[in-house]
Order: sequence, then C-alpha cells, then structure tokens
Amino acid sequence: VLIPPSLIMIYYGIVTDQSIGNLFIAGIVPGIILTSLFVLIVYIWSRINPSHVPDSDNAEKLPKKRVFITLATVGSIGFIIIASIYTGLATPTEAAGVASVITFLCTATVGGLTFDGLLEAIKRTMTTMGYLGLLLSAGTLFGFVVTYYRIPDELTSIITAMELSPYVILAVVIGIYIVLGMFLEPVSMTFITLPTIFPLIHAAGFDLIWFGVIYTVVMEIAVLTPPVGLNLYVIQGLAKDEVSVGDVVVGSLPFIGALVLLILALLLIPDIALWLPEVMK
Repeated sequence: VLIPPSLIMIYYGIVTDQSIGNLFIAGIVPGIILTSLFVLIVYIWSRINPSHVPDSDNAEKLPKKRVFITLATVGSIGFIIIASIYTGLATPTEAAGVASVITFLCTATVGGLTFDGLLEAIKRTMTTMGYLGLLLSAGTLFGFVVTYYRIPDELTSIITAMELSPYVILAVVIGIYIVLGMFLEPVSMTFITLPTIFPLIHAAGFDLIWFGVIYTVVMEIAVLTPPVGLNLYVIQGLAKDEVSVGDVVVGSLPFIGALVLLILALLLIPDIALWLPEVMK
C-alpha cells in the first residue's frame, strides 16, 4: 500500500490537505525497502521450513507477448495517475477519470472485455464507491464539526501544556492507531480520527508528508491485528479448510516485525521518505 497509487495516501492527503503527489513519491523508497524485507523473510522462512513452500504447479505459462502487454498496460495506467498528479496536470479526481477511460480502452482492446463483464464491473464499483462515498461524506462532516468546536486546537493546547517530547506524542499516536486497528478498518480510522490527530502531529513539529508514510505503514499493521484484522480473514478465507485464523496470525508475525522495523528506520532516518520528494523538486 506504500507503492503508489495508494488509496490510504489519497485519503490521508484529502483529510490533511497535503499534496497527494508528494505522498506518492515519498512512499516509493519505503515501499521498495518493505518489499525487500518481505522477500528476505520468505527466503529465510523457506530455508528454515522447506516443507512450508508449496510445489510448483503445472499451469500453462503465458506467452511472453501476453505478459508484456499485461505489464505495460497496468504500468502505464499507474504512471499516468502518478505523473499527472505530481506534475500538476490533473487533480487526483481528474487523474482517476483519465485512468478509468484508459483502463476501459485497454480492457476493450486487449483485455477481452465483454458486455456482461462491463456490467459486473460497474455493479461492483457502485457497491464499493457507495460505501466509500458515505464514509467520505460522514468523515468530512465529522471533520467540520470537530474543527467548528475547535477540538483539535483544544487537544493540541492540552498536549502542548503537558510538555511531552515530540517523539512521546508520536509514540502515543501510533499506539492509539494500533489499538484502533484491532477493531476498525483503515478507511474508517482515517476519516474519523485524522481530523483530530494531524494538528497534534503538526504542532509537535513533524513533517506531515513524512508522517503520512508512517501513518500508511501503521495502517498496514492495523489490517493484520486481530480480532478485526481484515487481511487475516481474507487469507484464511482462501484456504479455510487447511488453516485457521490462529495459523494466519502466527504466520503474519514476521511481516508485522518488518513493518515495525520500517517505522523505526523512518524515525531514525526521516530522509528515507523525504529524500525522493526533495530530489524531484
């Protein structure tokens, strides 16, 4: 979710009024590092427990031309979204519209799109975006209410008066999100809590683009923490006859460790997230 275009980063940018383009660029290096850590975990795990590695299947390999077309179309769509937002040619909404048109053209020409498939895609999109639209509007209204009653300002004043270290404040915020992640999914947390939390982070002196990367990593941890770890149930649902939720939780622990390690690295070396946006300027 760190690799752009990241939905969590888009929502974070909307709520905190930060540049979504800068957030996308800031997530690239941490995303590559995290992916490398995941690969390393899988490699070490396969060496320690070879029996856990599944055998290769006998599925027919796709032709190289087909693989190239698939990668090229998907890559071009992602590139158009990132480039148009970052260069200022389009807003996130406009970039999404352009990407939708290009996606339709690609699926219609080389993707084998059928009329029934198009209707099913529209139906699923309406179902998903109806839920997200209600959540977005409710979150925006909630943010307006808490701002109107100056709740973020009051909370910031109270925390500031306590003269806590900025890193203590950050640790408390991360701890709150990890606990909330046991019961809420990331989109809900973003719209319900961020309007109150991000002014506190800003008052503590942290860069909001840098915190956006931290926040996104914490959201990755949130979907892996029981009892409402969404990703845990998705994985268990794929192999419900073979593994239990407990097995999936145990299996996810090394990867949660990698996420925690990345957060520590970002705390110690903020330039992991901030270097590339500075270079791009």
